[in-house]
Amino acid sequence: MFQEIAGGSLTDYRSLSALMESETVGGPAIAALCGRVVESVLNEWNTPQTLGFHRGTVSDVLTGLLGPRIEEGGTLHTWARHDPGLLENPRPYLALPGESRLFPNPFALVTGPRMAGDETLSLLAGLGHGDLHPGNVVCRHRPGRAADAHRFIDLSRFSDDAPLVCDPAHFVLSIVASQLAKERAPEVRTDLARYLIDPDGHPGHDVRVGLREVIRSIHEAEKGWVENNGRGLYAEWKSHRLLAHLACALVFSGRARLRPEDRQWFFELAARAAGAYLGHQDERRTERPAGPTTVGSRGTRHIATEPGPPVVFWRTERPTAPLGYHVARERELTAVGRLLAQREQPVIITGPPGTGKSQLALAYLDRHGGAYDFVAWLPAQREELLSQVFSDLARLCGVEAEAAAGADAVVAALGRMGSWLVVFDDADRPSAVRRHLPRPGSRFTVLITSRNPLWSQIGHQHRLGDFDRAQSTLLLTRRVEQLSVPDADRVASVLGDLPLAVDQAAQQLEGSPMSADGYVALIEKHAKDTLARGLDEDVYPASLAAVVRIAVDRLQEREPDAARLVRLTACFATAPLPFSLLDEAAELLPPVLRGAVAQAPDRLSDLVIAASRAGLVQVDRGDLHMHQLFRRLVREEWAPEADMDRSAARRILSATDPGDPRDPGTWRTYAVLLPHVLELDLPAATDPACHRMFLRMVHFLTVSGDARTARELVLAAIERWRTEYGAEADITVSATEHLARAHVQLGGHRTAVELDRRVLEHRTRRSGAQDAETLTAEHNLAADLITLVSHTTGLYSDDGDHALRLQRDVVARRTELLGGDHRDTLLSLYNLALVLRGAGHDVEARDTHRGAYLGLARILGNDHPETLRAAHGYAVGLRDAGALTEARNLHEDTYRRRRTVLGPHHPDVLQSACSYARALGGHGDDAAAVVLLRDAHGRALTVLGQDHPDTLRYAHWLAVSLRRTGEGEESARLIEDTYRRRLRLLGESHLDTLRTASVHAAELRSAGDIDGARELERAIRRRLALLATRTA
Repeated sequence: MFQEIAGGSLTDYRSLSALMESETVGGPAIAALCGRVVESVLNEWNTPQTLGFHRGTVSDVLTGLLGPRIEEGGTLHTWARHDPGLLENPRPYLALPGESRLFPNPFALVTGPRMAGDETLSLLAGLGHGDLHPGNVVCRHRPGRAADAHRFIDLSRFSDDAPLVCDPAHFVLSIVASQLAKERAPEVRTDLARYLIDPDGHPGHDVRVGLREVIRSIHEAEKGWVENNGRGLYAEWKSHRLLAHLACALVFSGRARLRPEDRQWFFELAARAAGAYLGHQDERRTERPAGPTTVGSRGTRHIATEPGPPVVFWRTERPTAPLGYHVARERELTAVGRLLAQREQPVIITGPPGTGKSQLALAYLDRHGGAYDFVAWLPAQREELLSQVFSDLARLCGVEAEAAAGADAVVAALGRMGSWLVVFDDADRPSAVRRHLPRPGSRFTVLITSRNPLWSQIGHQHRLGDFDRAQSTLLLTRRVEQLSVPDADRVASVLGDLPLAVDQAAQQLEGSPMSADGYVALIEKHAKDTLARGLDEDVYPASLAAVVRIAVDRLQEREPDAARLVRLTACFATAPLPFSLLDEAAELLPPVLRGAVAQAPDRLSDLVIAASRAGLVQVDRGDLHMHQLFRRLVREEWAPEADMDRSAARRILSATDPGDPRDPGTWRTYAVLLPHVLELDLPAATDPACHRMFLRMVHFLTVSGDARTARELVLAAIERWRTEYGAEADITVSATEHLARAHVQLGGHRTAVELDRRVLEHRTRRSGAQDAETLTAEHNLAADLITLVSHTTGLYSDDGDHALRLQRDVVARRTELLGGDHRDTLLSLYNLALVLRGAGHDVEARDTHRGAYLGLARILGNDHPETLRAAHGYAVGLRDAGALTEARNLHEDTYRRRRTVLGPHHPDVLQSACSYARALGGHGDDAAAVVLLRDAHGRALTVLGQDHPDTLRYAHWLAVSLRRTGEGEESARLIEDTYRRRLRLLGESHLDTLRTASVHAAELRSAGDIDGARELERAIRRRLALLATRTA
């Protein structure tokens, strides 16, 4: 019997986990019981005499809670080895799926004070269970009645100095761990994580109702205990609760019995807790005492003589409270408050139209206005009117005489009256307000809002951007009751998370029968009309459509060429647009812009700056950014000229030459251009240069590891070009060649061979047998033939003989035409080695592989993907020839180089990981082989799919390695699944199927299923005999 509290028989008791399984988590009785469990732990176990404080830095506290789990060999240390940037050398921030911002790496808080600081925390401590979960709680329960009593068992970890926030955190996360497998939808898992971190602030609409009630009940129990104890520690408890969730989530990340995706989810939950903790600490550090926050009425004309709310001078009609969405912008408000607290320089809130700059200033006024005697809100968009604004302010304050002496005299007189917050709203440029700026100091705090990002000469800037997705969905679901989180996510996505647009959408959808999909369709087809509606005019003076139109009109008045540049930029994708792309193709710009740029070398740069000052384009590190809604609105507004602008954009893009797609040095450029190639739909153009650029992009996608996207794109292009130009057109045939390469990467070898033959027939008929493109077509066909043979029968065949003859011929002719050291010749030599190996000529294959490898290394370098592919082939040849140590060393070097050059997900990297793992296993290091193969198999499932031949190969060898390391249960499951898939895909007589069947039979025998093993072994012998007959 486990150690227990209160003694006595447990005959009438059942575990809480058993009750949850029988009554489902979240039934009212279960939820209430979970709350009572937490109340008991906190309230009944602890008295004033048992309570104290557990002190230490964040790192000390987390290290103490995690214990040996993070040390070498510990569960967390072992789990984190798949990414050295997590724990071994922690990088500070991580990207989480579905989130647009970065989150802190929780291990970075554990391993040192770099992120969390080194201040000492005082955590409320007392008597605690140490391992509280539903299995350690037993309840008296009679059929048909709710549990009316509970007790605790397994108190082997009981402590008298435990941080009291830990038991509730561990308890709720253990319940979540038991239910997580039921929550498969990514948006539900994300919502669950957000709800766990902030049950008070996040609605958790997508969390299953029952589970949500359990979480709420536990949270209310601990919250009530802290508040009722009257210790004034609730703020600290909220902060420490996040640390407890961080630590406990990491504990569950290290649980090997959880599914890999669930362990990853708990790690991401820890990262969310880390982010919330650091944000909470920042807010607490920057809080400052504030007086009354009620603002005075508009147009107030008296001067306050007693302490009280500030007198606010509204020069224009503005709301007296900020928009509701500022509830979700605490980080921004805190950052602005921190800058203003320095009182050294003006603070400028900058950002594009619709990001909520004025509303953020209003939110600051609403929260901190009581710290000032007076507030002046001054419209600053028209420089010529600002002097009149100051004269009006002087008159209202009774200092008309000073107004005649100039702005400095007015400022001095106002300063003698008391402390001021002066807001210059919507300032156009620094020169517009410079001479009217009070000198910041003890009497004046100056806040400016502007679309223009160029204010560094005036003061501190806070750049305000879009909502993150969580803020958008929170606003939408709060305002529109019928909107689910996935629906809100779709709406926010089409709006690009632009705050004003999100607020307008909420206004329009609230109480409307329109669905989220209906609204998304409206934005995609009629953005201008849709974004002109859904506006609360009492809160915001203009719709997004009107704001953007006004901005473009102002730019058109001041700098018509810059407005023309905005129209051109709107033709490209939302992704960053390199300025160099436009600058280097200046002769291809539309005629008006081309003439303007020809006037001066830096004219194009000046136009970009003008567009940036208008807030329509943002510039970051040489790239231009235009919000997706601005693009839609600009395109719709100037639809008649859109075709001309689009044609110019296509010409500019197609004139770019990033280089050979096979060279990894070009991949970054291709990746930058990819969104624009897709947005401009280059296959629809009539310019051959556009078609060539498109095919280079398809080639890049294939060789860089995204063959699935390449296949989809080129299939659509072939269908279009076959209709417009015919199946025999050169461009259609070239696209067919690229389609075959994509099919090879995706395991579609039979389709690839059929396409190769079609291309070869066309090339031979059109250009002759000695043409370079014809030789390339022969080269591809020979390589794909031998691969097809190995994947269909596993045995050499007549197709293999044909491939060998064809490849020898290609090598000979390329050597004659191009020379032995030419890249194409060496690639054909590499393919010849593959064919030789398939034909059983192992020694010749090894020597041919060596020649190809050394030749490619000499002309391309050791780190080029084609050199590394040849190195892998040579290592396999060494293994086949018995040089196992040399093969292992070359496999290790090739794997590490490939991973560095290509990244962890590239199919070539996964291939090398498998080969290196097999080499390690051959030298007795099966544990290391399991780590490599588990990672390769997991990535292949995502990149290639469950049924890809390579995925099945990695699964086979992972099962073999698991069997060798004694993990028979996992090995048996995996090998059975692999066998069934290979049987279905390859047939019962394929050698790969028979290899897997042999391992499966051994697993059946080990598990005691002797009859099953014997039956499968007989089938294997029968199939091998049949294969031998066919081969003979």
